[in-house]
Amino acid sequence: RNRITYENIKLISSHPGWVTTRFQIRTEFQPTKLVYYLSWNRLYGGLPTLGCDPDVEGESCENLHINNIPIQWNLTTPEGVYILFAEPGDCGWLIQGPVAPFGSTSSNHYKDAGIYTLDIPVDFRESSELVVSFLVFNQYPGGIDEDGVVSSGKHQHHSLVLKKAEVVVRKPWDPVNEPILEHPRLYGGEIIKRKKAFESLPCHSDVPKSSLLGVFNIRKLWDELVYGDDDICETGNYPANIDDIPLVADFIADTVSSVPSGQFGRSGTFISHSAQMCLLIRVERDCEFDGDRSECVFSDRAQVDNFAGIFAQRQFQYFDKWNWVTFGGLEFDLNVAATIEHWITVLDTCYYDFDENNRKTVEDEIDFHIDGFINTVETKYWPTHNGNNWTPIL
Repeated sequence: RNRITYENIKLISSHPGWVTTRFQIRTEFQPTKLVYYLSWNRLYGGLPTLGCDPDVEGESCENLHINNIPIQWNLTTPEGVYILFAEPGDCGWLIQGPVAPFGSTSSNHYKDAGIYTLDIPVDFRESSELVVSFLVFNQYPGGIDEDGVVSSGKHQHHSLVLKKAEVVVRKPWDPVNEPILEHPRLYGGEIIKRKKAFESLPCHSDVPKSSLLGVFNIRKLWDELVYGDDDICETGNYPANIDDIPLVADFIADTVSSVPSGQFGRSGTFISHSAQMCLLIRVERDCEFDGDRSECVFSDRAQVDNFAGIFAQRQFQYFDKWNWVTFGGLEFDLNVAATIEHWITVLDTCYYDFDENNRKTVEDEIDFHIDGFINTVETKYWPTHNGNNWTPIL
């Protein structure tokens, strides 16, 4: 409250107003973000240049003038809302601001409510207790018009209402293993282990590949999905060249259906066929050790790399056909989940096979939606906190 009085005829000046909060931080955690909730605000700001509205009762316009602020307040400081950080016992503050919400001088910046986030300064990431002050400076609840005239604001007793403030804490990042920074990195180095596990399964030639009521023949399914032939485990006849695999030939000839279908684009042969090709490329690249391809099906690495380049080109060829548009105003939701899942897998598998400009186009789009997902989690927004069918999918 900025020099509030319960008599409406008394004016409110631009004298600074503030509220101070304290947060104790558990020893095993680090403070990372400050989240503050405003019920509403009237933030106008600016230095009055032509005095106040002549329609003033009971008090001189002088009380509105910036010159009445005690000399220790620096009048060259920009008007706005500031957040000050310190630890108990400190003699000074680390000042951040002006911070949101704040607008230009001549507009009405009344807002009903808002949730705002500010990163905790690095100097306070190890603090066991934080003192945080919210300070309003050079704010006139009545407003300042374009000519620099202050409205009396007799019936406006607040510049800003702070409803709640909280500090988000996290445990320090101390992983057992560092994540892989190069591509491909999905599944780490587990692809070959999985390949060997599947290919060590018995053929069970008397068990069909799939059955409505029975157990699937996993080995036959693996051979068909990766190499296009479910009889490999019985015959031992792998394709001689990569383009002998029917699905590879279809991608090279550009005869694979290119438009995802079904609700939210989660079904369609293009998605499943693309996933099969990503697996094939990973298996036939990861099987090589120091140039030794004895564990690989195709001894010629060049034909694998050549197909990966064609596959990446085909994918980007239909980039705009995918649904990248969310429901109204959201950055990440059920409408784009299948698109993101598909493109993260394709981009990771063929990262260096994409043209550099095309790769950046895909990365920028994915980054936007990843940031959107992080925002929904950190602000506890309903797409990831509603407890409905969206939550596990997202």
